[in-house]
Amino acid sequence: MGLNLQDDELEGLHAKKGMIIRQQLTLSDDGITEQIPYTNRMEYLVDVAGSDKYGVLNTQNVGNQKTLPYGVKVDSNAFLPFWNTSGLAVNCEEKLIADLFNTKTDSRPLLVINNVTPTSNLEYLDKLVDDLYRNNIPFAVSATNVEGNTNQFAYKKYMYSLRMIELKNGIIFMRVPYLYSYTGKEINAQNLKATMSERLQLMVRSGVYPTGLSTPNHWNQDAVLGKVGLKSASNVLLLPDPKTYPKVEQTDYSQEFDKAYYVMSLKDLDKAKTTVSLTKANNLNYTLPTALNIKMPRTLSELRKVEKSVSKSELNWENPAAEDNSREMNFAKMKLEYHAGTYFVNGNEQNINDTAPVQKKHKHKEYQETGLNLILSYQGKFLTVFILVTLIGFVLLIYKGRKVYWDKFKRK
Repeated sequence: MGLNLQDDELEGLHAKKGMIIRQQLTLSDDGITEQIPYTNRMEYLVDVAGSDKYGVLNTQNVGNQKTLPYGVKVDSNAFLPFWNTSGLAVNCEEKLIADLFNTKTDSRPLLVINNVTPTSNLEYLDKLVDDLYRNNIPFAVSATNVEGNTNQFAYKKYMYSLRMIELKNGIIFMRVPYLYSYTGKEINAQNLKATMSERLQLMVRSGVYPTGLSTPNHWNQDAVLGKVGLKSASNVLLLPDPKTYPKVEQTDYSQEFDKAYYVMSLKDLDKAKTTVSLTKANNLNYTLPTALNIKMPRTLSELRKVEKSVSKSELNWENPAAEDNSREMNFAKMKLEYHAGTYFVNGNEQNINDTAPVQKKHKHKEYQETGLNLILSYQGKFLTVFILVTLIGFVLLIYKGRKVYWDKFKRK
């Protein structure tokens, strides 16, 4: 798949190339049409015999309109003129890929709350989770963990919020470390494995049981990051790549997973310029595992907007608790398993209902009145009284002295 096909690739597709310059295009599929961004230059295929087509592109030239296939597949060869990361194009792209690799399934989208960290506003997170639970909407959370300051009150409160997510029909994906801000250590297989293992064990000791990993896409195209960091999970969330990131050991081979979710924004999907809202199109199915992402709200107004966007959608969300297949995580000698809403650690069922709340305040030690404390206390009171009496005396003396002074000038 690509924009610049070579002659041997064209022979595999039994096709010829065409070109359009500076065009406004529309994409149609399953009775839905979307206006896509303005195209400066696009190659397309013509005269493709015996091909499967995915989506239809229409130019808007008056009197010279062209109708072109978006995705094209012939046997084991495939072509897309461009790659969109949201909107109706994703459905066409998924159908093509699923047919190309013979992995086609009807998948419901998984709702994901992203960017959840120990420094997030946990009050807003709890309110959002409560809202989803009340409306019977299953969901997942991409949660970052740390290995420092884990004895702090804020960390315990964070772990408690994650445990409450598990109780309210949510599942946790542990986010891999933020490598583009990674300092103090060289990124290699040994320290990466140690870091991730420590973070996972900290969560398990706190009663939080991740069911998978969330990772930027580039991890799965890296020999070290993919093999060491991702091979332990049976399912992952493939997040968009950051603008900059370190390249450890790039490779053309990626890991295989039971489920690798392509993640796109629910907000972008809702904003797509389509004839039928993509968040309300009941006939629109995803043929590959897909997750729709909502960002962790930072303000009350963002929280209201997120709640509104989810409630407005009419999507049939994926419910991991109703699945027949298990989700597994394996690190060192620890095996985590999630099946039909039940968590297991090394084969032992975990009681997630046994969740004690975190105390709102630290208990302070009672102040003990020792002899020295009593002396210092009385001494302070004595000094206060002494200063007040002295000030009053000064005021009286000033008043008396002023009166004597003016009496000298009075006639007798």
